[in-house]
Amino acid sequence: MFRLPGVLAAAFAAALVSSQVALAQPVPLRKQHAYGGSPRPLAQIATVYGTTLTRPGLALTYVCKIDGKSYRATIAFGSISICPSIVYLLPGNHQLVVQHGRGYAGGTGTISGNVAAGRVYEIVIDQVESMRVSIRLQEKPPGFVLTYKDVSPGPFLSGTRQNSNINPAVD
Repeated sequence: MFRLPGVLAAAFAAALVSSQVALAQPVPLRKQHAYGGSPRPLAQIATVYGTTLTRPGLALTYVCKIDGKSYRATIAFGSISICPSIVYLLPGNHQLVVQHGRGYAGGTGTISGNVAAGRVYEIVIDQVESMRVSIRLQEKPPGFVLTYKDVSPGPFLSGTRQNSNINPAVD
């Protein structure tokens, strides 16, 4: 179910997160509106996000494909590809391909979920056995507002943006 990601990509991600931690800044995140047309208000779309943990150990969770369409972007002279941390979806049933890495280990898995407008869902990675994990969507309570500390809940939360709400229109 899971494949080992490229060591180069994991090393780049670790260096990026480490540099942000050293500067006490929020880890950069990539957001993606996974539907056509102009961005819609949060009340009309569902928000799905993965977390970036810096301690204990690096753990990154991203959405790389939605309903068969890739949202992977290439950076660093075409050698590193990254996927969004946060995706905005129209209500309904969607199939998500999730990439998860912890240190130099991890992999990719697929999950299907029915999402509702105005709701927020966290991608949760559960450890089942030493080499196997399972992925699930956890719906947040009504009225939940996504902040930077939800996406990057590390112990270094001293940046001014950490407690700010994440605006889907602004990075």
